[in-house]
Amino acid sequence: MGRRAHCKLLACLPIFMILSQCFGIQLLEKGITIALRELISKAKTGELQIVFDRENYRLATNVLKDAQNTLSLAINAHQVTDAKEMEQHFNITRDALTKYGEIMSVVIVNLETVQQFLKQLEKSELESQQLLHIFLWYDWPRKSKLLQAQNEAVRIAIYSSYSNSKVFKLFSTHSYAKSPTKLHLINAWSEEEGFSNFPVFLNTKEVFKNMKGRVLRVPVLHKPPWYFVRKEGNVSLEVIGGRDYQLLKEIATRMNFKYQYLDPAEKSQGIPTGSGKAGKGVLSLLQKRRVDLFVGDATITYERTLDLDFSFFTTADSVSFITHAPRPLSEAWALVRPFHWQVWLSVWISIAVTGPALYLISKNTSLGNCIWATTAILLKQSIREVGRSNKTRFVTILISITATYTLSELASAVEDERVLCLIEERSSGGEFLKNGTREAQRLWRLMKQQSQWMVPSVERGVALVRAGRGRALIAGRETLLFEMQRFGQRNFHLGDSLSTQYSAIALQRACPFLENINMILMSLFEAGILDRMTAIEYSRLGTSQKEGKERVDSVEQNELEVMQAKPMSLKMLQGAFFVLFSGYLLGGIF
Repeated sequence: MGRRAHCKLLACLPIFMILSQCFGIQLLEKGITIALRELISKAKTGELQIVFDRENYRLATNVLKDAQNTLSLAINAHQVTDAKEMEQHFNITRDALTKYGEIMSVVIVNLETVQQFLKQLEKSELESQQLLHIFLWYDWPRKSKLLQAQNEAVRIAIYSSYSNSKVFKLFSTHSYAKSPTKLHLINAWSEEEGFSNFPVFLNTKEVFKNMKGRVLRVPVLHKPPWYFVRKEGNVSLEVIGGRDYQLLKEIATRMNFKYQYLDPAEKSQGIPTGSGKAGKGVLSLLQKRRVDLFVGDATITYERTLDLDFSFFTTADSVSFITHAPRPLSEAWALVRPFHWQVWLSVWISIAVTGPALYLISKNTSLGNCIWATTAILLKQSIREVGRSNKTRFVTILISITATYTLSELASAVEDERVLCLIEERSSGGEFLKNGTREAQRLWRLMKQQSQWMVPSVERGVALVRAGRGRALIAGRETLLFEMQRFGQRNFHLGDSLSTQYSAIALQRACPFLENINMILMSLFEAGILDRMTAIEYSRLGTSQKEGKERVDSVEQNELEVMQAKPMSLKMLQGAFFVLFSGYLLGGIF
């Protein structure tokens, strides 16, 4: 009888083991569901995504049902078994980021699927600080390096039970500014006490407020007044001054990081393609994540924002151009003939036509007032309101707009081969012409037909314009003003502003410390320190240039001395006497 009972117990043992295992799994899944619900409720998110594979379908279903019953937010579930399903999931997530802003993605998959998931995530370039991936595991191997993010733009967290449904530990990247790609323990949850730390997730802004002496890679280009770089051979590189040199030093002091200057192979800013493919120049190094940031008058353009992040603007600049200045007039003609006779002829014909036309449209306005108003407009002077009717105002604005003909005349000069128009390689000015208005595109096409239209730097272009007539250089107005002072202002004529552009610090896409840099830049801007830094670089011209600025040669130095104030003599007043004599003569005749 005993043997039979014993045999029956042995026969029933597998059944008991299966039942106990199923019961244990149910308890474990219940504990995971509760722990996960507590985590999601403490996080700020607009949408919750449950990502799972076939192996974890049951657990994902329980988590989904519990979330739908207890949480009031948008919830979606996605099965990712193969690469095609993962690609579909990432496309849906990309659209959801635009709609919800903040997304938490709970990933419940096995180890093999995790590896494939991360590779597909990197391939999709879905990098955003508003997207957090939480990998939920029963027992995460502590020595595993599988889930370490490939770059700091990807936010990853692990919520692990360690085979205990009542205790969970939370590991996360972006919890230590010096190594933001490594996982660090930031919190723990137990069924009896809940979370041990609040807030549950660390604030990224507070984490990167102090970067603990982390070393950032910063490429640098010689581009006065933003940077002055001295290079000896192909070995040593020394940054010896510049506005952005001072700016980077100030930001590094406030955020407690160090930086290492790198000499890029291509000495230009470069233009990212805007299609995810790497371009050329310094900005392409940011796109490939080989450097951390670029401080150096990087203009914000639409194409660049597709591949990079930009900070609060550091400079508001305009696209302009310079040409070789005509020879100085004699003192006698300085007031009588400020323009060429062809310009005067065009101005007087325009006045003769537009003045009476404005008089016919205006009401209660004399012919003399209309003529003087059109004269002031064509000579780029401020005027009082001619009339209060809408027609009069419209015609006045139309005359003001048509009087701005700089870009079209420059294009006509290039088309007639009277001017060779130059531009810096891969600069934002080229993007302005290429994607600009009809006249800008026309000028761009004509420039590409020239034998020479690219220069390696603005400094080289200014030197070419100074060397002879028949050349024009398009670049940023602030940079041109600085170079004109170095080479002698009397040698150049500065054209009107073609468009306003903003320069900023360029960073990798989804950079976690972008907000910290913005806060510093806004405080420097509001205090007027940014303008002061730029003014200091201009004021140092003509001094011993201890900060490493290049000395102007003897010819340029003489030109700067000519521009200084001189004692007044009767020779300088010859033009005024000629005008006065002409006035008396006309007064006697009439």
